[in-house]
Amino acid sequence: MQPHGEVLRKAERGLNEAVYALTWAGVLWGRTGAIRVSRLRAEYLKVLGEEASALSALSSTYYTAAGNAVAHAQQARGWRKHLWRARAVVCLAIAVLLSNKLERRAGLSGMTPDQLDVRASILRKARRYQVALGCIEEALRRDGLSPDTTALLEAGRGEVLYALSRSTEATVAYNHALLMCDRVRPTTSVRVLKSWGAHRIRLGERGEARRVLRDALVLAEKHHLGDQEEKIRALLVQVSSSGG
Repeated sequence: MQPHGEVLRKAERGLNEAVYALTWAGVLWGRTGAIRVSRLRAEYLKVLGEEASALSALSSTYYTAAGNAVAHAQQARGWRKHLWRARAVVCLAIAVLLSNKLERRAGLSGMTPDQLDVRASILRKARRYQVALGCIEEALRRDGLSPDTTALLEAGRGEVLYALSRSTEATVAYNHALLMCDRVRPTTSVRVLKSWGAHRIRLGERGEARRVLRDALVLAEKHHLGDQEEKIRALLVQVSSSGG
């Protein structure tokens, strides 16, 4: 790598660390938020010849921002609720556009397991469940998957299978993800527990959903995962407002 390339790479890594920290802290919005920093990082990646990584990373940030906006909307009132809902729609639409561009450029076979996981997550939120399942199954066929990636893929698989009315298979997938929670990073455990809690809400098991989500919230608070805290609290509000 040429000297100027090394400088660009160092800057890109610094921006990546910033995006990671800002995203987990829930600082998505504004001039110093994760969205703005992630867009800047994407420009560096393109200059470095890594357009696929740029598209995947930026789509992931917009996907996270969409979920964050939904969580804000569920807890807001009046005009603020409408504002957050609009932000969620726009961010998800951008995430879908970026993810579609990545698939056209690289194809499923040219995407890494983590990139496939990101695309599947985006497609789930866009309710394109069958396409999302294809991404997940492609990723799970790969060798050398990390426990974190496997756990997230299985949790996503559980959500998609339930949406496709394959409830028994969904439970099996979720159980695979939950069994891995003691082998993965706290950030992954929180996301798996949050997904499992949301699934128990869908099943109408409010008491169990509340217990799981409270466990997830404790873990998120312990590790200062502000974005996940916001999303888990929104689910707890959903449980309370539905009774049980």
